[in-house]
Amino acid sequence: MPAVSRALLLTMTPLAMASAAHADALDEPRPFVHPVAARPAAIEASWTPLKLPNGDRIALAGLNYFVAMDEDWGFGPSVYGAAKGNYGGIFTMGFTGQRRWRIGPHT
Repeated sequence: MPAVSRALLLTMTPLAMASAAHADALDEPRPFVHPVAARPAAIEASWTPLKLPNGDRIALAGLNYFVAMDEDWGFGPSVYGAAKGNYGGIFTMGFTGQRRWRIGPHT
């Protein structure tokens, strides 16, 4: 093998191998969405009896979706509707925060 051909072969072989490795890395599918750490969530229902300033009594049925910010705090959207009393058809939406306290070391 002539010296020029051998030198060319020794120079081009690592470049060709590097090019093939780079092409394989580019051929891998990239995810459309990058995953992030998951946060626990909870759906909670509530029943809130109320006495209005005019003396009427109603009860609100509520549905809340809480996403945990840490072990003590949760935040999320909520919806309440009149379930008892003379105010049928009242619905309200909002944003609710929840603070949780531990009663004991194993709760």
